[in-house]
Amino acid sequence: MTHTEEVTVRDSKAYQPPLLFLVGLLTFCLGVIAAVFGAVDKTAAAPGPLLGPVLAWTAITALVATLAAAALQITRCLGAKDAPPPPGLVYVAVLAPIIPGVIVVIACIRLGTAIAGKAGFWPAIVNVFG
Repeated sequence: MTHTEEVTVRDSKAYQPPLLFLVGLLTFCLGVIAAVFGAVDKTAAAPGPLLGPVLAWTAITALVATLAAAALQITRCLGAKDAPPPPGLVYVAVLAPIIPGVIVVIACIRLGTAIAGKAGFWPAIVNVFG
């Protein structure tokens, strides 16, 4: 394989890592959404006060990941053949869904501490692993 062919092959796959990250994140978010709906009391009109934020921010994270993946795909299709993606777009596309994802983690920690009850979060974790 010549150097030119090697560069072409490498550049044609330049979109793959950020797209795979976004697809994996989207799959995880959809799994969390399905789990939240499975955990909701079927007789309640709405999810509990602690499950609501988890569900909402997970859906927002999935939406941002979907829009970021769409932006990468559109750039990939409209750009020059085998051109690498613009670095700024890749950074924004990968980092944008992480921001609402951090809020999901915070909401899950709040939910975990509420489930742990008076024992608190860290003592409950220590009891699980201790």
